[in-house]
Amino acid sequence: MATITRDEIKATIMGKRFRVTTSFSYESKDKCGQALCLGRVALLQKEVSGFVAAILNQGIEVSSIHNEWLFDDPKLIYVNIQDVDDPLDFARKVRRALRCV
Repeated sequence: MATITRDEIKATIMGKRFRVTTSFSYESKDKCGQALCLGRVALLQKEVSGFVAAILNQGIEVSSIHNEWLFDDPKLIYVNIQDVDDPLDFARKVRRALRCV
């Protein structure tokens, strides 16, 4: 599992400071070097369309787009992604997509 903290986003929930994190998990590789790769990406609303377009262009599936919290400021949107891939290749694709936000 890997976690990225978005310290540049100064978010609060109900007026209290909240640490914004993005996380990825990878299952064990099969004999072909493929694994289930999952991600939960925290984004600002203005970042969603660019990230989603870039992730789809990388061949990664978007499984959900939603907000998780009430009374968050700024409003955070979470994009869940999934693929069966080599975990290192998946990480590289996600890194390229994150450059679009």
